[in-house]
Amino acid sequence: MKSFLSLWSKGTKFLYLFTVRKRGHSMNIGGWEYLIIFLIILLLFGAKKIPDLARGLGQGIQEFRKASDEVKREIEQGKKDAEEAASATSSTSNDEKTTSSS
Repeated sequence: MKSFLSLWSKGTKFLYLFTVRKRGHSMNIGGWEYLIIFLIILLLFGAKKIPDLARGLGQGIQEFRKASDEVKREIEQGKKDAEEAASATSSTSNDEKTTSSS
């Protein structure tokens, strides 16, 4: 029973690393936390799967960036088209005002 309680207290200390700290402290992940997370991933997936997972993650990030850039370009193009349409409309209305004044 004593060994179970000592393991339980060690486990709760381990879980405390991943809890959100209160009293104005932000949740910063340090070097030890990254090491623990990496070891857990290594145990779950094995050394042979990690390069494949990293490659897939890299490709996913690359596709996300491409899509994000494409959306940004479409938004900028829409702004330019709207500005051109607005300037064309205002120049047409100005032309009509000058011809009606004459």
